[in-house]
Amino acid sequence: MGSLLAITAGGWVSIMALGLLEKRSIGVCRGKIPHRILICGVRGKTTLARMLHAGFLASSHRTTCRISGDSPVYIDANGTPEAVRRWGPANIREVRRALHRMAKDDTEIAVLENMAIQYDLQKVICHEIVRPTMVIVAPDAPDHLEHWPLDPALRASSLLETIPHDVPVVFVPTPANRMAHDLALEQGRNVHWPEVPPAVDLPDWSAALAAATLHTLHAIGVGEHAPQATREVIDLAKNSSKPSLWKVNGRDVLDLMSANDPETSTTLVEEAIRSVGHDRVHLVYNHRADRPARLASFLPLFQRWPASLMGDMVPLSCSGIFPGHLGRRAAGVIRQFSAGDDGETLYILLGNANGEGATMRTLLAEIGERITW
Repeated sequence: MGSLLAITAGGWVSIMALGLLEKRSIGVCRGKIPHRILICGVRGKTTLARMLHAGFLASSHRTTCRISGDSPVYIDANGTPEAVRRWGPANIREVRRALHRMAKDDTEIAVLENMAIQYDLQKVICHEIVRPTMVIVAPDAPDHLEHWPLDPALRASSLLETIPHDVPVVFVPTPANRMAHDLALEQGRNVHWPEVPPAVDLPDWSAALAAATLHTLHAIGVGEHAPQATREVIDLAKNSSKPSLWKVNGRDVLDLMSANDPETSTTLVEEAIRSVGHDRVHLVYNHRADRPARLASFLPLFQRWPASLMGDMVPLSCSGIFPGHLGRRAAGVIRQFSAGDDGETLYILLGNANGEGATMRTLLAEIGERITW
């Protein structure tokens, strides 16, 4: 019995020692990276990360970037993207590994997405791992409702709790972020609400992302390279604002995946109907089983327009709305495009761009013809 207790105690001591060593190691890595920018919020984090990296790279800063999601990417100081191999489910230890690599790469400015979904893990990444020198808050949206409240005021206060009080916070200037911005002001935080440049010819959404990016670039310092950095950011913003319209066997297919909240998706669908000009519309939503609340939030759209699903099996609560859906694959949806009608229907892809969404995009690129919208 005494031997068992000794072994158990020794194991706990070893675990605690490893934890202390890891904590010290992360602290050393942070000390080697003068500027650590963490992107929080809901929508547009990846676009912000890419624009920031491109802007700093154009201004001759040694910058690296870690993009999260189901297909994580590390972008080095030369601008070369590299897929990050993931051996299991996403884990915040990936952020630690990213910081180690960034320090090894002599990074001056590190750009990272807060990859966690759960509130407590977002707080760990921000307060304990990255300890950012600046935080950018991407636009809010009622998403990930398995972990975050539906009420926007509660979401705003919860988000701010994940960010240390003494860290400067740059809000992407959209109406969805106004509540969190005002609350941050009340809390006495160092808050930035960038002005959108009037000469920028971009949709409101992309212009707001560009404004936050340019504000951050100038806050850290781009010097004489400011014009070149600005051009890089605006060019990326223009490209990111253009949905892909494909011609597949004579049918028009519009890719609006990645707009994961129903409000934005509704706006984009309505704009597409006006711009593309089809008499009929059919929505195709890519469902993920680990995002059940997201599917439920899209039901009002499916009541306005005919819809079908691809991706994972739907929960029982939605089985009556989509009878017979057993996890349809992207290839089956492509066959639906071909056999559906005489070409008068505009098919619109919605939902998550990972899983079957990524497969769909690969198939569209292989068999479709991209059209400028």
